[in-house]
Amino acid sequence: MRYWFSIICMLLYLASYAQQVGDTLYRSPKGIKGHYNTIHIDRNPSPKFYKAIGNLDISKEDSTKYLQSLGFLKFANTYNGKNVVADLPQKWVSLEMYRDSFYLYYMPCYLRQQGAISFSDSVFIYHTQHYPILQSINELSRIDSSTFQFQLLSVNKNSSLLTIHIIDILKGIAIFEEHYFGNVSYYPMIDANKLQAVPMIVNFCLGADGSAMTFDFPKVDFSKFIPKK
Repeated sequence: MRYWFSIICMLLYLASYAQQVGDTLYRSPKGIKGHYNTIHIDRNPSPKFYKAIGNLDISKEDSTKYLQSLGFLKFANTYNGKNVVADLPQKWVSLEMYRDSFYLYYMPCYLRQQGAISFSDSVFIYHTQHYPILQSINELSRIDSSTFQFQLLSVNKNSSLLTIHIIDILKGIAIFEEHYFGNVSYYPMIDANKLQAVPMIVNFCLGADGSAMTFDFPKVDFSKFIPKK
């Protein structure tokens, strides 16, 4: 009885909350027993949301995988520990674009932040939904005041080239350009210390299955945001 009472209270709160702070993009149909899912633009997010998104620390669950990968990098002779570029943020969080504006995208149902990146003076880390993926920084250079380039090497000695194009210094927004196996991809990221510079889309779910509907953002050619030089 207490369980259902808590759910009802939460639903009432979320419904009013979504209407007050932003536009509702999706709400699960009525009649799905024990499940609730809403996707809305949250223009005044809880500080807890920002804290969760910006936390790129390696968890206890991921520490074993992290140490194993780090050990392989050292064993493969790709760990040099000498590359440092000042004034370049070392923690980045992915952005999405909706109706010509950049947004953070947060799914409280999932414990791991998706699409985040961090790096030290020698190791580059992709924070995925499943576990951290490590690559060594073979070379790191400053092209100009707003462009930085990494030459990365995986555990299997596969190389890739990653260029960070900072397009908004005040908000800490950049376009990452990645060349890997002959393919190129572009994606927007934001300095993890400046998350509050952009609004947030929250995909909230409540229910025993802990699942949320995937929100499909429009496809955007982010290379167009890179200034011509």
